[in-house]
Order: sequence, then structure tokens, then C-alpha cells
Amino acid sequence: GLDELASGDTAGAKVTFENVIGIDPDNVYGHYNLGVIAQDSGQEKAALKEYDAALAADDDFAPALYNKGILTESSDLEAAVDLYQKAVEADPKMAAAFMRLGFALLHLGRTDEGEEALGKGLALDPSMKNVEAPAYD
Repeated sequence: GLDELASGDTAGAKVTFENVIGIDPDNVYGHYNLGVIAQDSGQEKAALKEYDAALAADDDFAPALYNKGILTESSDLEAAVDLYQKAVEADPKMAAAFMRLGFALLHLGRTDEGEEALGKGLALDPSMKNVEAPAYD
């Protein structure tokens, strides 16, 4: 499935991951990758369902926590912060999650925490210094 995604065969990858789930209904990677495919195609509800299934299999799976946080930002920024915090606890080297956490905290007026999270993200990946904050509603 990952090779199919890498080659641009999203439809083939989706079938492969669906087959994985058919064999192993609790396969965290199958659900996560189906979530990514749904998210990339703008199907937010389907993506959230797959991320939730991945997290039911492994509640510390940082990539699913992070992607679910991105999808949650527009409806509930505090919930997104919780997801990002769980993501960085599960994977303390996930620079992107620290960055999203920092931007969200700054937007919520939690400046010290936000700057600390951004600092950790930049320390982990200095190339993120030009990343712009998401536009929050």
C-alpha cells in the first residue's frame, strides 16, 4: 500500500489497505493510511473515522493523533491542542506536532506555552522556521 501511495496509485493503495483491514480489523497502519487517503481527498468524516479506528488499536499512535488534531482545529481548537499534546508525548521528536501545538496555544492566548512548543519544534527541525501559522476561524 505504501509503495502504491508513493507511486501515486491512491485507488490501488486504498484497496490494499482495505484488504489489510479485512484480514486484521485492528491494524493501526491500515486505518491510519485509509485516514490519510480520505483526508487528502477532502473526506474529513471518513478520515476522522479511520484515525479513531487507528487510535482504538493504539491510543499513542502519534501520526493519527497529529492528523486528527489538524482536522479538529477548525471546530474545536482546545481539543486539537489536547491531541497535539498527546502526539508529542507519544513521539517527543515530532517537530510538526510541536509547531501546530505552539501555533494553537499562541492563538488561544497561552503565549508562554506556545512559544515553548514552537521552540521545541524548531530545535527538532530548524527548517520549520518559515512555517506559517494556520488560519484559525
